[in-house]
Amino acid sequence: MIGRLFQAIQTVTLIFAMIGGIYVTYQGYQLYSAISNRMKQIDGWIDRFTDRERRWSRFESRIESLELAELKRSEKRESSGAPKVPMTPTVILYKLDGCGPCEQWWREHSDAWRNAGWVVKSETSKTSQSTPYWDVWDGEKWMRFDRTLTLESYRKANGR
Repeated sequence: MIGRLFQAIQTVTLIFAMIGGIYVTYQGYQLYSAISNRMKQIDGWIDRFTDRERRWSRFESRIESLELAELKRSEKRESSGAPKVPMTPTVILYKLDGCGPCEQWWREHSDAWRNAGWVVKSETSKTSQSTPYWDVWDGEKWMRFDRTLTLESYRKANGR
């Protein structure tokens, strides 16, 4: 009888061990599933982040390529065989906004140049040279003047 009791205890213990093992396995599976789901979620975040990074990188590359293309176009325009100088005699006044002497020259002298058959233009200076200054194309060569320019002073300097 003790043998049967001992056998029953062993059977019950084995059943509880199996139930415990199944429970522990189930809990392990739940933990594994939770970790696996979280890792998939993190992988999704990483994929979205890297996708955005790739798109941003492509966007920056596109901007750089557009800037390079524009630079090449401008260099091509500058290096093309097209004439870069006006064919008619031209005076270009380089000035800055609010420059009194520039405005005064424009008012007092530009009409005399136009009446003599010259094209007269004004542009904003992009150099550190003090304004006003002039570039004069006489049909053959450019000359730069940095003092007051009149038809008379030009003719004396150019011999025309």
